[in-house]
Amino acid sequence: MAYGRGQFCGFLDVLQPADSMPQLDLATRARRSAELLRTAPGVPFALDDLLPVAMTDNGDTVYWLRQGSPDAWKIVANGARNTKWPHFDGGIVAFLHAVLSGAHHVEVFPRSFPGSRRTFDPY
Repeated sequence: MAYGRGQFCGFLDVLQPADSMPQLDLATRARRSAELLRTAPGVPFALDDLLPVAMTDNGDTVYWLRQGSPDAWKIVANGARNTKWPHFDGGIVAFLHAVLSGAHHVEVFPRSFPGSRRTFDPY
């Protein structure tokens, strides 16, 4: 099954390559994230290793940690209002499956996410 642009559970947007909506466009978000991270305290990774892949309604960002080959990239997240960097040992598809199934909770996401009604709402 493939998803286009849209939002999971009314909260999580996966960024898209070359999207006409700037808030979902991967290149636009990558530039904006790089600007923000340059001044952020305590970023535990090289800025060039972080590529945003998803955003939340709370302003949290999910990144690919670009270390090694693309098949080996892991996922890290950063909360908009804290300096925590929880990680997930898998790629974006495994991350989405684990988070949306409730098997994995991202420390910077609200405890209520994903909730009991798992939805994908296309834009």
